[in-house]
Amino acid sequence: MSTTFLVPKNDASSTLASGISDSDASLTVASGEGAKFPSTYPFNIRIKDEILQCTNRSTDTLTVTRAQEGTTAVAHASGKAVELVITAKAVSDLNTAVNSLESNQHLVKDADADTSWDVEQSADEDKVHGKVKGVEAFLLHDDGIVDLVKQSSFRAHRESEQEIPINTWTKIQFDHEDSDAQSEYDNATNYRFTAKKAGIYLFNGGSEFRGVQAGDECALMFYKNGSQHQVIWSDHVSADIPISTGSAVIALAANDYVELWACSSRAFNTGKTSATCFFTGIKVA
Repeated sequence: MSTTFLVPKNDASSTLASGISDSDASLTVASGEGAKFPSTYPFNIRIKDEILQCTNRSTDTLTVTRAQEGTTAVAHASGKAVELVITAKAVSDLNTAVNSLESNQHLVKDADADTSWDVEQSADEDKVHGKVKGVEAFLLHDDGIVDLVKQSSFRAHRESEQEIPINTWTKIQFDHEDSDAQSEYDNATNYRFTAKKAGIYLFNGGSEFRGVQAGDECALMFYKNGSQHQVIWSDHVSADIPISTGSAVIALAANDYVELWACSSRAFNTGKTSATCFFTGIKVA
């Protein structure tokens, strides 16, 4: 937590223009001498044995909080000296801040300490930890490997076969999530990845074409925001079940979405395993 330091200023002194009681929350210094005091706050002043903290100033009138640092609020007569002073608390706050800086020189953190960079979380650890809102999002290991724990990424596959009509581009409904770091893939309704953050994303996809025959054409298509983006074509030239795979690097704005579609010159069923019918993506920049 940051410390609010008292504001200093040289030669900031005057006298009371009129007396104050032991409960007054403002005072007036000699005419024209308010400008001797700082225009930023807070700062401490002393009148005889009482320390007062000034929290505002308007011309020659100072707003004050009475009886600071163990002193007692008393009445003060007109003409008494009013002086800006460096008090024990000011020195103590500075010492505390310096000591904290020295003991935490490996740590940079925000005001509530839930977002930070730490280069020595434990003694001579030789790792760099980055936390955001209390959750570790970055870790640089001592062998140079980087963990981006919350980096946008997902993997999905089908749990059953899906029928794809002949010569009809059809969205593959990847209905099972294997992973989804930022909850960006919808495996229940739209079967699409929707980006939370703008950036460059790498997508991979694959599908079995069960039912096609030698000579048939098979294809996968990455769709971006409902429009064709990139096609991966293949000709089926054997009696085996073909598996088409492909990848695409796609620039996305926040809320752009990507889907994987399939088409063939013959009706077919997609596969139903994570190894042969899958859709993955990761933010790379």
